Amino acid sequence: IVKELHVDIGPGETRKTNVKGYCCQADKRSPSERSRYDVNKIAEMPLYMVARYLNLNSFDPEVEQKAIWAISNGRSAATITGKNDTAIKPLREMVATIKGEKLPWYTLLTRTKTQPDGTIESYPLELRGDIPYSVDEESYVTMTVLNENEVPVCMVKSEWLKVCKDAKYPVQLNVRALPKGKYKVEMRSRDKSLAREEFEI
Repeated sequence: IVKELHVDIGPGETRKTNVKGYCCQADKRSPSERSRYDVNKIAEMPLYMVARYLNLNSFDPEVEQKAIWAISNGRSAATITGKNDTAIKPLREMVATIKGEKLPWYTLLTRTKTQPDGTIESYPLELRGDIPYSVDEESYVTMTVLNENEVPVCMVKSEWLKVCKDAKYPVQLNVRALPKGKYKVEMRSRDKSLAREEFEI
C-alpha cells in the first residue's frame, strides 16, 4: 500500500474501507479472493522509500506497480515507463539510486498480463534510448544487436553518417522476438566500433 489513508472511526464502530494495494511478487500468482493480510507492518526500507515517494507524487497505477516490481523483484529501473516519460524519469532515477543500479541509458516498454490461474507474466515490447557516438569522417554505419556471446542476432539499421562529435543516436528497437538475456547494441563503420551499449530484457 503506497498511499496514506485516513479513516475516522468512533468508539465501538465498525467500518469497511477499500484499500488500493500493489503486488510485490511479479513471478508468482496474484492473491486469491478474500485473502487476509497482516496490518501494522512496514515494508523493508527500499520498498518503504518507494512507497513514501509514490505517496507524495501522482503516477498511473501501472507506473507505480512497475516501480514496486523494480525493487521487490529485482527488475531494472528501465522497465518503469509510461505515457509521459519526462514526468516518470525522476521516479526511475530514484529507484535506480535505491537499488545501487547505474541508471539505464534506455527504457524498456513491457506488457503485463494476468492469466486465469492468477499467474502474472510480463512481455518485453520495445526498447528506446539514445546512444552517444562520434564520427571522425563520413562513414557508412550499421547498428547491430549482439548476444552475450558477441554473436549478431539482428541488424537494426544502416546509413551514411556525417562527421560529428558527442552526438546522440535515437534507438527504437522491437524486442518482442528476443529471449530474456543480456545484449549489446553496437554502431560500426567499416573498420571500427563507434558506440556500444548494453541492455537486458
